[in-house]
Amino acid sequence: MKKLLTTMFCLSIIALGAQGAFAQNFDNGNPPPVKHHKGMKKMPPRVNLEEYLNLTEQQKAQVKANRIKSRKAMKPIMNSISDKREAILDVMDSDLPKAQQEAKIKALKEEINGLHKQANEIRKQNMKDFEAILTPEQKAKFEKFKQEHKPPKGHCPNGKCKKDFKKGAQK
Repeated sequence: MKKLLTTMFCLSIIALGAQGAFAQNFDNGNPPPVKHHKGMKKMPPRVNLEEYLNLTEQQKAQVKANRIKSRKAMKPIMNSISDKREAILDVMDSDLPKAQQEAKIKALKEEINGLHKQANEIRKQNMKDFEAILTPEQKAKFEKFKQEHKPPKGHCPNGKCKKDFKKGAQK
């Protein structure tokens, strides 16, 4: 019984201490500000375009069919990119001389870049197909939406600026 009471007492002290430490991170119940990459603003929340553009059921069905088609086209490309990245890791772990490793890695990276270009072409075609479904009013609203939700200049989706990324690659 004494062990149980001692254990409960210790746990309650730990819990109160953790609660106090956690509470210090907040000012009047507001969470601490989120730091973003290079002082950039937080991206706006996602918007359901089907609702925003008020798509009809027929348009929604076409969008879904296009999405399925592009995913089927994209899947082998993305799998190939993943395989090439694994191959790069295998080459890095191999016993090949450094010069051969670098040559193989360079070739694999060029193949990955080519696959990324193919994926971007599929994305562009998917966007053209989507815009072809829209009425003129919906297209105008969609163009306005794209301008309003355009990432800020210098925004890097992977969290690294291209300039910083290139500097790291040169080191």
